[in-house]
Amino acid sequence: MERSALTATELIDKFMSDHADSPQYKCYFVKDHDGRILTCNQSFYTNAGFDYERQILGRCDHEIPKWQKMASSYNIGELLCLKSGMYYLAQEMLVTEEDTLEPIITEKRPFITQDDKVILLGNYQRERDFLAPKLHYKADNVTLDHVIVDTLKGSVNLSAIEIRVLYLKGICFAQNKEISHLLLTSESNVKKKINQLYDKLNFTRHRQRNLENLRKVANIIFTEHNMPIFKDALQHK
Repeated sequence: MERSALTATELIDKFMSDHADSPQYKCYFVKDHDGRILTCNQSFYTNAGFDYERQILGRCDHEIPKWQKMASSYNIGELLCLKSGMYYLAQEMLVTEEDTLEPIITEKRPFITQDDKVILLGNYQRERDFLAPKLHYKADNVTLDHVIVDTLKGSVNLSAIEIRVLYLKGICFAQNKEISHLLLTSESNVKKKINQLYDKLNFTRHRQRNLENLRKVANIIFTEHNMPIFKDALQHK
């Protein structure tokens, strides 16, 4: 988990200040390690059904009437994020004013602050406002089990859902059932996407198609150096 040189108060103030001029469709929030809301922007608390920020502070998702039926799904993502200590990106569903479900893209990042507090910085936006182009990466002479996989030279294109599956499987060590809940799909579809990843990465031999190799490729892509590129590619409008 990333450690901040700032105290919890300083980091929260900086996070909210940095995004004060963000578009109205972007919802920002900060939670403690128990999932309780410490602060948020107006878009977040109005989407949750409140008129003022003070009405939502200190609540967990399951204590927000409008979000109760989706709270368990949100909590899975937060637990994965806090457990892995890694940046988290996934599709979730938002309960609208009409009591229907609308897909959103959510990001969460955990920090240990200078005063040893664990906080979660996050945001979400409706998928209709979100452009997810394909991510490109290059990896030369990648060694997997002491075998040079020449097919990893050049560029491999991954769809948005393949990126999420690779991240959750390879970095967060999530189980297929957890991934299916987070991506609102079936376990069989998650397995299908994993097989598609093996195919795209040209893992043609049975002994190559294993979780360890998938994790090694994930570590090539989702490095600290590459994460800003990955994040910008997914957020660019």
